[in-house]
Amino acid sequence: MPTCQHSVTTDLRKCRVIGSGDTPSAEDAADAMGNLQGLYDSWSNSGVFGRLTDVLATESGEAREYTRVRYETGVTITLPLTLTASTYDYGFPDRPWDYGFQASQEERPPLNRALIVLVNMTTGARSVNLYNANAGAWLDLLDLQLSDEAPLSELDRDGLASCLAVSIADEHGAPLAQTTAMSAGRFQSLLANRYDATRRETQAEYF
Repeated sequence: MPTCQHSVTTDLRKCRVIGSGDTPSAEDAADAMGNLQGLYDSWSNSGVFGRLTDVLATESGEAREYTRVRYETGVTITLPLTLTASTYDYGFPDRPWDYGFQASQEERPPLNRALIVLVNMTTGARSVNLYNANAGAWLDLLDLQLSDEAPLSELDRDGLASCLAVSIADEHGAPLAQTTAMSAGRFQSLLANRYDATRRETQAEYF
């Protein structure tokens, strides 16, 4: 999967901040990296990854998918790696893409691109955690480094960079190519509609 460095470099080329084959300065790369994390945060806040259920945690425990958990310092919230029917009975987005698990009692991993937001009300610290089923791990979208793999770039590396370019084009005062805008639109449609999701299991019918 492409790194965040690759995504921000492609973005800066699309915005004509650097030329083809050039490497961005440390300052430009850091600014673009902040914009990339802001883009992820914007998508999470606008429901692209699914709507969240607000939970106020007064005891330590494991968060559920599609929840925004608020807690005080002293309470420890962990992210789930396996779930059972009793731990995913609410909080799904309108179309959960549960891969046939919704009616099952068996343990399962979190859903691909499930979201959990953690908010420490004492310190104000916040994490936006997206599950990557390919890696089998949660990724904090607000705690990424340039050398880290760029979340969602496995879907369409150019599409992600194009979305970033569209979001910051005005900042750089650079006109964008029509192909960049089209690529960004396709990528956001892919995310919103989850065209990459596995089809749900169904019972065959015979006539």
